[in-house]
Amino acid sequence: MAKISRSVFTYQFVFGCNENLYKASFKGRLTEEEIVRIFQALHLCMYNNIAEAIYSCLRCSGIPFSDFKSGISVLTHESIISSTKKLLHAGSSRELQWIGNADFYYGIMDYQKWIGCGWDGCCYAVMKTPRRGRDGYRIVGQSFQYRENSGTEQAYFAIRASKRIGRLYNIDSVAGDPVLPAFGSLDLINLMVHLPEICTARQAAAAVMKQPVV
Repeated sequence: MAKISRSVFTYQFVFGCNENLYKASFKGRLTEEEIVRIFQALHLCMYNNIAEAIYSCLRCSGIPFSDFKSGISVLTHESIISSTKKLLHAGSSRELQWIGNADFYYGIMDYQKWIGCGWDGCCYAVMKTPRRGRDGYRIVGQSFQYRENSGTEQAYFAIRASKRIGRLYNIDSVAGDPVLPAFGSLDLINLMVHLPEICTARQAAAAVMKQPVV
């Protein structure tokens, strides 16, 4: 691998589906273009193959990196729903300490589970980047419930960001009908790529459906 000659950051990619969490991390100093190149590579693989895709992209692109690590965690339904609630409702970034200490964090979750009377689920993309000595967060996510007996569907959607003092606030939010499709194929990687520019529910819905974000 290429030698890193400048001060480095830690990068972590964490993608979840079903009840598995797939992780990859490394040290380096990447440009925005190199980050986009990684996400382009991730578009071509399943979540369980993100570590191989990221490693191959780094090597083939000649991007300097070190300390590459990967792993898989098994999560519970309760922990996934709890983490999603914190992302969508927490008032302070201190409540997101479970994200970890990586300088740059890119997390995706796409989860649904049958719980006996219907479906519970969530999806989100969260980005953490260093900003003026503090972590800067950008979050787009949705939780939902579908009850089979009544045929009712309830969801909560939010676009969130953090201020310098660590306070999390809503840029946009919608309660009621789902903004993002509760079932089916969502392009959450495309959502992640556009995360910094998404300010409305309409833009988020366009991103996950691979439509222009305007």
